Amino acid sequence: VPNVINIFVHADLEFRKERAIRIDNLNPAKAEEEIVKKDKRRGNYYNYHSGEKWGKATNYYLSVNSGFIGIDNTVECIKAFIDSIPE
Repeated sequence: VPNVINIFVHADLEFRKERAIRIDNLNPAKAEEEIVKKDKRRGNYYNYHSGEKWGKATNYYLSVNSGFIGIDNTVECIKAFIDSIPE
């Protein structure tokens, strides 16, 4: 698709659970269950509408582990990537 940049942002489950509890006010006992459910819905939606596999590296121009570099650095990484694309 012209003018589309496919980016996949991911993190390990522990990072995501901590963030979901802190940011989204999820119940700590149910956080993992909610994250897994949401991932399943996201994957099904993506797979159905794109005909591709959600999370498969070859489907994205950039994949960033936000749990490894942090949210702010993820934003800066994505911005630098987009800014580097020739017009």
